[in-house]
Amino acid sequence: MRHQPGQELHVYSQKHRPFVENDAESHASFIVISADDPSDFLVKVKDVVGTRLPTTTIERTAERDLCYSMQWAVCTELLSQEQFRATFSSPEIDPLPQLEKLERGAFYYMQRFLGELAADNVPPQFQKLYASMASLKVLGDLVGMDDCGQLLGAIGGNLLLIMEETIEPMSIIQHKNKLEKYYLNMDIIRRGHQIDAAVVSNLAFQNPKMRILEIGGASAAATTKILEALGSSFVSYHFTDATPKYLDNAKEACNAWGDKMNYTIFDTDKDPSEQGLELGSYDLVFSSNVLYNTANTTVTLNKVRSLLHVGGKLLFSEPTANCALGYCIFGSLPGTAERQDGLCLTESHWDRVLKTTCFSGIDASVQPGITTGHLTDMELDDQYGIVLALETPFWSDITEDDLKKMQRLIASAHSLLWLCLHHKRVENAGFRFVTLDLEEQQVHPKARITDTIMKVFKHAILQDNESKFFDELEFTEIDGMLQISRALLDQEKDQFIMRETYEPVAVPQQFHQPDRPLTLTVGQVGLLDSIHYVDDKELLTPLKVNEVEISIAAVGMNFIDIMMSLGQITPSRKLGQECSGTISAIGQGVHDLAVGDRVLCDGSRLLRELRQDITVLGG
Repeated sequence: MRHQPGQELHVYSQKHRPFVENDAESHASFIVISADDPSDFLVKVKDVVGTRLPTTTIERTAERDLCYSMQWAVCTELLSQEQFRATFSSPEIDPLPQLEKLERGAFYYMQRFLGELAADNVPPQFQKLYASMASLKVLGDLVGMDDCGQLLGAIGGNLLLIMEETIEPMSIIQHKNKLEKYYLNMDIIRRGHQIDAAVVSNLAFQNPKMRILEIGGASAAATTKILEALGSSFVSYHFTDATPKYLDNAKEACNAWGDKMNYTIFDTDKDPSEQGLELGSYDLVFSSNVLYNTANTTVTLNKVRSLLHVGGKLLFSEPTANCALGYCIFGSLPGTAERQDGLCLTESHWDRVLKTTCFSGIDASVQPGITTGHLTDMELDDQYGIVLALETPFWSDITEDDLKKMQRLIASAHSLLWLCLHHKRVENAGFRFVTLDLEEQQVHPKARITDTIMKVFKHAILQDNESKFFDELEFTEIDGMLQISRALLDQEKDQFIMRETYEPVAVPQQFHQPDRPLTLTVGQVGLLDSIHYVDDKELLTPLKVNEVEISIAAVGMNFIDIMMSLGQITPSRKLGQECSGTISAIGQGVHDLAVGDRVLCDGSRLLRELRQDITVLGG
């Protein structure tokens, strides 16, 4: 039976609980029937459980976590290389100006060095480095002396002495924490940290119960970026480094994340199981500029692989192109000058090394048998199936005959992938039912649609569950990218319920908040510690013709304000009697003042962020 807007319906309910007057839960059932035909049961709901919200003031220190909303994010594992780079690019930091400047400085130092030392006089361990420097096109320009430039200048200015083995390069880069400052202030590295944080945050959206291991965290610059992006959406974060000093620094920097953090000294050249790390226990291993700096990259990757459980991921940042800056600063360090592959591995080389160590290779990087048929006759005999429900809504108009056929199809299938065009999804907890919600077909060519379908089919149905990073059952296509959903805490609605059900409790906040003016008030007369700021709804109204608005810089108070707050005299005005500040807006009828004018004013209730309707004394 079809029901139109305006049709009269009757609702009947039965309350099962509470059994006692103050029971916090209420259990009930209800039915909805047509007023025209009482035998037409439209809706039947049994055993609805409701929880009563307390209305008395109670002490609270945390959010109540009552309200959630569905949020969507891209599924990292199903992004193409182009989509991955577009999603996780970092436009906030442009590393090229600084990098070009440092590169020119490196060329300058190399040019000077090559003119001072003949090839025949180069010690054997530096001959490959010398040849690499000589092969680069040399430019002449000096570098600006920021923290990165200071390290370059310290190494570049002493290249001759380093190759004559008069000075140890490590003594130079460790002096006054030059290397640490370089990593903290190098724009291309900071940009990498932003991208790393965005990727990890996206993975946490997919799996909010990750156990994360960071190898070689050093100054914790990347660590803090990642933790800020994660919030509380992870189970544990294990910070490691080979140097005890860095562990102490990380403990201080990451103190806000409390018990979720672990700290361990870890030497990548030794067995991880003998250093307090649990094999096969981590969902994600992260490192930044560490893996290729180890004695043997292949051996190191095998150790990293042993720490991941099946389906776990490795995320790492490494340079993939040799450059003058790298040769100049790092080329002479112990263990690097003799490398046959140069200072870094190319992306294709990394892919090969990863595959030889039982990884899938590089899934993504940031650089610059199926049976088909109709519903009428399908039984899958424990095969995989894809249901195309693309043209019209399926379940809302299903006939009894089609319903029986669908029941047979589901009962005979091993797994199903359901395709639709932004229609309501179907849930079935007892059966593996994967849904893919596609954009309108005319947006993309058929080949693109087929590729999207097969990508989801292979990932969600054909792939072994144990080898997945996280098992997904629902996918939707938004702007050409496959996304997944999560029910996440809606803090705005949660805070609204708190305000409506509890007496307000003052909490520390930023005084200047966009579009939220504040004013000072006394919570309870006689108690000075009850003085607090509240929303100033008066200032949310538009300025009148002859009003001006002042951004207050200073407010004068006297004993009358204190006496009123203590209740010792009858309030004759609001708190605050005079103020000074800068005009931030004027009404249409104000002609002798302008925005930006500094003014002094006298009045009442001036302990607020902004002030309207004032008398201007002077400026």
